[in-house]
Amino acid sequence: MDKQTARSPDTLRSRENTRARLVNAGRKLFFSREYNAISVELIAREAGLTRAAFYLHFSTKDDLLAAMMVEESVKTDPLFRWFDRLAPTPESIAGFIAAFVRSNRESPGIRLFHLATLHSPEARIAFERNRTRLMAVLGESFPAFRPPASSSPEELRRFARARLFIIALEQFALNSGDGVDPDLVRATEQELIDRMLSLHP
Repeated sequence: MDKQTARSPDTLRSRENTRARLVNAGRKLFFSREYNAISVELIAREAGLTRAAFYLHFSTKDDLLAAMMVEESVKTDPLFRWFDRLAPTPESIAGFIAAFVRSNRESPGIRLFHLATLHSPEARIAFERNRTRLMAVLGESFPAFRPPASSSPEELRRFARARLFIIALEQFALNSGDGVDPDLVRATEQELIDRMLSLHP
């Protein structure tokens, strides 16, 4: 075994450690500062690294942000498996919606990621990929959310209805906090329950 091969596990661990440091620095900065106030140099400095080290792992701060979005998205997989053991009923759907709203409130990243999509094409692409992936997870137990099986108009419309529901749910989670009329929140929640029920065959 040559020296390069012998060092490769250590090199791999070092690269993974550097990437993790950059992601952690990005998380700290993006969750505490305005998007436009953050630069590659600031992220690298927060991680205790150089700009060159940053560019070995990410091409831009938006690329780092997109990677953070993917990591956060995976954490919500258990929520999107809600119907693995529950039939879609008004009660179970209400529970899913409440858990989704709670998850959004408890995660500082969700609002950040929505805002980031306004500034960053990479963030928009990552957000849409995450949404599609999570819909596929939900679709394992709630078929209306499965990816289109073909490009037929019926399949595309079925998926579009499911996607519009998820977008409406995201907006509800972002905008149902303090200062919103509680009666309107309850009415919107009931509308979402009815809409999700209508997607179930």
